[in-house]
Amino acid sequence: MGERTKYLCVAEEKIVEIPISKIKNGVMEKPELANQTLLMMQLVDETENRKPYKILHISFENVSFDENGKYD
Repeated sequence: MGERTKYLCVAEEKIVEIPISKIKNGVMEKPELANQTLLMMQLVDETENRKPYKILHISFENVSFDENGKYD
């Protein structure tokens, strides 16, 4: 079993995932979200055979992305 964290944003009637690979030094980058304030969900779950097994933590926050699509 393992754990993983996912970041999801609600943007214009759709859900946008911010891959962990796009988070560097605590800064999230998603250019298509530039100049927007969105609801972001952080989801931590436990995996079994690389599939979600159990939700460990969920948190929600309104976040603002700058003109370059960065949030820190």
